[in-house]
Amino acid sequence: MSNLPEPLQRKLADGESLEFSHSLDAQIGGHLSAGFVITGFYEDRWFDDSWLFSNHCPVAMATQAVKAE
Repeated sequence: MSNLPEPLQRKLADGESLEFSHSLDAQIGGHLSAGFVITGFYEDRWFDDSWLFSNHCPVAMATQAVKAE
């Protein structure tokens, strides 16, 4: 574990969760460049004190896509 960056080592040692996401450009652009058509889109918020940013804008998004024929 010593080859990991120090902030990551600290999170792992403290048992904290790790988060990762794709940019919208990578997610939606990747769907489209792979020949998918976006058929649905959903966004959501958290409404508790753990994610104050959610008071201002959605913090989670999901797409529905189907392969173009």
